[in-house]
Amino acid sequence: MVEICSKCYLSFAYRFSFCEVPFVMLHGISAECSDETNSDFTRFLTDHSGSQGFCLEIGNGIIDSWLKPLTEQVEIVCEKVKQMDVLR
Repeated sequence: MVEICSKCYLSFAYRFSFCEVPFVMLHGISAECSDETNSDFTRFLTDHSGSQGFCLEIGNGIIDSWLKPLTEQVEIVCEKVKQMDVLR
């Protein structure tokens, strides 16, 4: 068995712990992607992760977050994600 020095292991772990993986953020009920809190949070995650982030809006945001059935919202999110080339 080959022993790896702790310095080499830490270097290896550090290098791969910061790989860039695009992400999708979904806001909560009574919110929209354009809300300052949500847009700031998406930007914060992008800035600190180095990964491209996307906030996905379903319908018109606030109203649909209350009235559109959750299963329908999930189907829409899945279709939107499938259409995003950066997430393939």
